[in-house]
Amino acid sequence: MRGVTGLLRPCLVCLFLLAAAKPAMAQDKPASPVPKDQVIFQIEGKNARTTGAFRAQGKFEVRWTARGSTFLVRLLDDEDTILDSSDLQTRGDVKPKVGKLVNRGPGLFKLSIEATGPWRVRVLKAQ
Repeated sequence: MRGVTGLLRPCLVCLFLLAAAKPAMAQDKPASPVPKDQVIFQIEGKNARTTGAFRAQGKFEVRWTARGSTFLVRLLDDEDTILDSSDLQTRGDVKPKVGKLVNRGPGLFKLSIEATGPWRVRVLKAQ
């Protein structure tokens, strides 16, 4: 029995170290809540979709949280020209993918989303 206890001790140390390292993974946390008056447009969905148009009066940010193995968002103008695009985010697990694009606006815009799995995208007024 002494041999089993000797094996468990290193495992407990590993678990402690893993638990202590958890705060270093802050990039996996979804974005914090935003005041409603800062939200220009928001949408939730699954898989691929192109949104309807939204109007921004000035500088704005496109922020997202997505689960699934891939996510990509493109900012389009009202004629479907690509103005900006996120990098393709891939990951084999379901940890959230988060990110943002910034645009100076103003204008009429759409979002083209390519994803596997659920996502949430918000367009917010930027400072």
